[in-house]
Amino acid sequence: SDPSSTDMLIAAKTRDLLSSLERGDSNPSRPWGHYLDLLNYMGLERLPLEIHQLVLRKCVPPAGVIRAASAREHRARYYPNAPHAYENRLQTVMKNIRSAGWQAELDDYHFILEQFAAVGHYVGSRRVLQEMAFAEIEPRQKTYSLCLQALAHRLTLPCSDEQRPTLIEETTKTARELLRDMRTRKIPFTSVNMDLAIRILRETVDEKGFDDLIKFSYGIDLAYPDCLPLEVVEQQVASKIEVPEVQDSPLYPLQPLSTSGLNVIIDMLGRTGRISKMVQAFEVLSQPLPKPSQSPTSLLDEDEDDYSTNPPSSPELVYPLPFAPPNTTTFQFLIKHASRAGHTVFARHYLVQAMRLDREEDRRLKSGLRMLPVDEIAAPLLAVNRNMFLPVFGLSNREKHVELMRWTLRMINRTLRRKRKDLLWYTYKRMIRSPSPPAESSTAVPTSTSNSTSSPAPSTASSAQLSHLKTETSIFDLDLDSGHSHSTLPPRIFDINAHISLLQRDIEQLERLSSGVEAVLGRTIHRIKEWLGRRVWSEKDIWLAGEQARVPVTKEVWKDAVNF
Repeated sequence: SDPSSTDMLIAAKTRDLLSSLERGDSNPSRPWGHYLDLLNYMGLERLPLEIHQLVLRKCVPPAGVIRAASAREHRARYYPNAPHAYENRLQTVMKNIRSAGWQAELDDYHFILEQFAAVGHYVGSRRVLQEMAFAEIEPRQKTYSLCLQALAHRLTLPCSDEQRPTLIEETTKTARELLRDMRTRKIPFTSVNMDLAIRILRETVDEKGFDDLIKFSYGIDLAYPDCLPLEVVEQQVASKIEVPEVQDSPLYPLQPLSTSGLNVIIDMLGRTGRISKMVQAFEVLSQPLPKPSQSPTSLLDEDEDDYSTNPPSSPELVYPLPFAPPNTTTFQFLIKHASRAGHTVFARHYLVQAMRLDREEDRRLKSGLRMLPVDEIAAPLLAVNRNMFLPVFGLSNREKHVELMRWTLRMINRTLRRKRKDLLWYTYKRMIRSPSPPAESSTAVPTSTSNSTSSPAPSTASSAQLSHLKTETSIFDLDLDSGHSHSTLPPRIFDINAHISLLQRDIEQLERLSSGVEAVLGRTIHRIKEWLGRRVWSEKDIWLAGEQARVPVTKEVWKDAVNF
């Protein structure tokens, strides 16, 4: 028998829908319109599950496109309850799948979570997890990674000052629930999950949660960073005596500490005002510690007489003591937090140490350019720049510490002289190696070659703005499928053009900073002279460094001494 007009209409609309799905239209509204049109005539029961799944992926823009559009429209600020513009479409397709008697697959939920993570829709991600539990679909490691990614991204998006406390409270609670669920379901913590969770807890300033996560992810007890946590040691001892219950591999294997992980620890301790812990963590974690069996010979010699037999040996550690080399961002955090807390000694010490390491890196680069091919020279980890001097200058200006301000100006000018010489040397070396350098190399300034993470903004920016600059792009650079973070990327190769561009940028910034510090120093000295002069004219005593006491001074002596 001939098909009816209704069947012919359904066949035509089916062809339109399949054509739009196969063609991959850039406009997601076209397949969505064909989908709704077909359902009006065909019904849910007759439409295969595969068509619903294709429509689910084609009715919304790609995650990268919608992330850019959401940021451009500031949806997180103006539409906090509906940050995803196409959430209703995703809900409708999933509802149609359930109504038709089908069961959505894990990849379908992962696609929705990826869409929500792109716009920081952490509330929607939590609802998806609840729906998966209701449908009895077991979440995987990637499921929780996408939920944590939505939380981390939401904290980088703009938020009103009135809503910020509520946002911090909700994200902290949600992060704790996700981590608790992972432990309950015995899902291993990978480096990606740890990276995202640490970012969230750092932004929410959850000290206890942060300390616990660092302990179980890297094996670092921030109270005693020079030894493994007691829980890890007990696990090792239990495996040594071959207890049957612990024969399997550890449930939460420790992750290797990277430079970015070290920076996160330093930044969190500095933000919470734990300066002594920050210094302790840096000194212990930035260099390899000797193994317990490698005790100094002198100490063993002193204790030989105390034992009738051989001294007890420490158990061999399954996990090595974690450490990571510092970079530019590490010292910027150290100097910034020490200066904000008013610790002049620490601020000066780490600035001097950064200048020394900068010279060591420069000598390594110059030696490599003389003796090695360019592709065998690693990019420098550290370079002194304006952001290291600015916090120390701010500290001296707040406290009107003239000697510290003079010292800062002297260090800035010393660094300027060195960088000018370095610029001439590298420019000459580039001219020898390649007689015709690219024209754009002298003006293009790359985002980073001397540090593995983005450089912090000047100290005038708030900590929230600083976090936005650092994490807005790197959150989505993590490979959620492999479970490895960006720290597994191969080391970067030295680029002489980028290095010259950074030297030019640093010289320009330091020249402006030097002029500003010199002007402020002169103005500060002038005001101090005026203040002390008023005390002299009022016949009050003043402190004289030569006398080491407060003594009265005549007007004539004061004029001759200060020329004012």
